[in-house]
Parts: sequence; C-alpha cells; structure tokens
Amino acid sequence: MTKLGFIFFILLFFIFSACSVQFNQTNNNSAATKPENNNSAKNDSPNTNLAPIEDRTPIKEQSETADNSSCYGLKRKDLFLDKKQTFTIDFKPFEKSCFATFHDPEFDNPALGSQFFIYKDGKEVFKFPEQFGGANTTCWVDAVSFEDLNNDQLKDVIVVGKCGGKSDDYNENMVYINNGKEFVTNADSNAETMDFSKIGQIRDFVKKKPELFSK
Repeated sequence: MTKLGFIFFILLFFIFSACSVQFNQTNNNSAATKPENNNSAKNDSPNTNLAPIEDRTPIKEQSETADNSSCYGLKRKDLFLDKKQTFTIDFKPFEKSCFATFHDPEFDNPALGSQFFIYKDGKEVFKFPEQFGGANTTCWVDAVSFEDLNNDQLKDVIVVGKCGGKSDDYNENMVYINNGKEFVTNADSNAETMDFSKIGQIRDFVKKKPELFSK
C-alpha cells in the first residue's frame, strides 16, 4: 500500500466512526424523550384541573331524618323520659316542639304509667286529655303517628296505647284532632278503635268515619 492510500484509508475510518457515534447519540436522545411525551399526555388529563386535595370543599350529605335527640334532655319530676316514644314536631300550633312521653321509673319493659305532653323550649305547653281513657297506671305508648286525618291541612295525632301488662294487655288507642289551637279527643270514639293494634288500622277507621272524631 502506498503512503497516499494509507492516509486515504485513515480518513475513511475516522469519517465512519464519527457518523456511527452521531447515529447512536441520536437514537439515545430519541429514546430519552419518550417518557417526557407520556408525562405530557398525563398532564393533559382533566384530573390535573382539580384543586389540591387540601383545598377541595367536601360535599355535605343532607339527611331528611328528624333528629329526635334534641328532645332527649327533657325531665319531669318522678318520671323517666321514654326516648322510643319521644319525637320532634314542627307543625301548627306547636312549631319546633317535642312530643314527649314519660313513664314510671320502676317500669320500662313495658313503660307502665305513661303520660305524654308537648314541650317547647324545655317547658310543658300542652297535656293531652283523656289519656288511656282516664287511667294510665298500667298503660304505655306503643306507637305514635302525626298525620292529617280529616283533610283540613292540620296534622293530627294517633297514639297506639296498651294497658294491663305484657301477659294480658289490651288496646287503649287515642285519636287527637288538631283544631289549630290544641288537640281534642272523644273518649267514646276512641273506644271504637279498641280492636285495632296498628297505626294503619286506626287511620283507615278514622277516615271512613270522620264524624265520630270531629268536635
């Protein structure tokens, strides 16, 4: 090989080596940019528009269930509050009040000696008349309902009452009609419901014979 040929061969070697290095760098750079492109796609996601977790305002769940616990602090001398038969009420003429049932503290299963009232701001504002036919010593409240029984847009009260103790109990139900000023009842009409032990049965009877309960 001549000297000139040798020099030409060396030049070709360096040129080929330079091209190979440049090609490898180009491939490496291309591979390195792929994760950046994936991140960019993620950044375009709608989730990135959310505020930081600590800045987000939580959505409050709203419950329509009445909170009867606001009436559970009521007290009456020598009687215990029956929480199972104590309820918040909010209708005329006793808005923002409590239907409160108390009983003899010596008996709670059943809650004998029951009496029921309406309280407002912690004070008695109404005592229901003719409770359990006038004798409540061995009686208790089994269920209560507040509904318009005579279509006058005023809520009335049904009290499913029982007397006599567990082994020999009998029904002593009461229907109280709301006249816009107070609740009134008719002891003779209430006696007509003694065969019933359910709210629905008493409701149906009153609606079929409303004249018995009007005063």
